[in-house]
Amino acid sequence: MKAVDAISIRPATLADAPRLVPLLAALGYPVDEAIVERNLREFNQYPEMYCVFVATVGIAVAGVAMGQMTPMLQHERPLGRISTLTVDEERRGLGVGRRLMQAVERWFAARGVTRLEITSAEHRDEGHAFLKQLGFREKRLRLVKDRN
Repeated sequence: MKAVDAISIRPATLADAPRLVPLLAALGYPVDEAIVERNLREFNQYPEMYCVFVATVGIAVAGVAMGQMTPMLQHERPLGRISTLTVDEERRGLGVGRRLMQAVERWFAARGVTRLEITSAEHRDEGHAFLKQLGFREKRLRLVKDRN
């Protein structure tokens, strides 16, 4: 059996929240478990708009990806936005990220999405190379305003 054969992808459940907290923190988003649970609960109420998939290697949660439909006034079809993609550092290189992205892309395709968007911090060169292998291209300008 190859490592990729041990990877399973499934929808995230509330029980996954404790394992998602360190994955999100490693991505640069320290978050309380209660917030992850609340958000998962909400996303799971709208399965036509949001998907959250976890990857497991054996019984351990090894990665997570989230996609959301974004209706656009100027386009016929909604934009598929991947707002989370992270893999446990110890399990990178096994195909976990690729399998998560395949699951998210299938979910979008089933909903007629023809354009995907993902953002990534500038310092994540390894992640950028991975996304380019999957067919993403760079578009430089993104402006953000935090409102606290």
